[in-house]
Amino acid sequence: MFYYREHSPKKNQIIEKRIKPYVNETMMNMLSLLKDFDVNIESNEELDCLIVLAQKEKELYDSFKPTKQAFYGLGKFFLSPSLAAFLAVYFDKNNVDSIFTNAIYVLFVFLVIFILFFLLSMINKLVNYDERDLDNLISDIEDIKAFKHFALSKIGK
Repeated sequence: MFYYREHSPKKNQIIEKRIKPYVNETMMNMLSLLKDFDVNIESNEELDCLIVLAQKEKELYDSFKPTKQAFYGLGKFFLSPSLAAFLAVYFDKNNVDSIFTNAIYVLFVFLVIFILFFLLSMINKLVNYDERDLDNLISDIEDIKAFKHFALSKIGK
């Protein structure tokens, strides 16, 4: 079941005065842009094609893609077998307490590397305007597809 919640009068006022005009303006700008490029918004195939092209273009702006592939290959073909061999030798020579302490250190180092990688990717998303613009384009086209009746009424069809 769907949960329906009434908005307070203040929230309704904010929606009416700030959000709806922005949404309408954004929709009209996108419809105008699509019309300028002779894109038929009634055709889902054309809109899907635009989304696919934008996603392919977005992949070109992924500056961490080579790094991700390198880490994947390094982890799969080098680090995992090396770590297994190292741990087999290490377990034979050391007691359980030192193994546990060193495992915590290793986990901490991996956690720091993971956090740094995550922060760098977040900074990249903030700095890379082209990728963000492509995300907005994809979102706007999906909105037009989802609210096609509304979009067609805006352009008078």
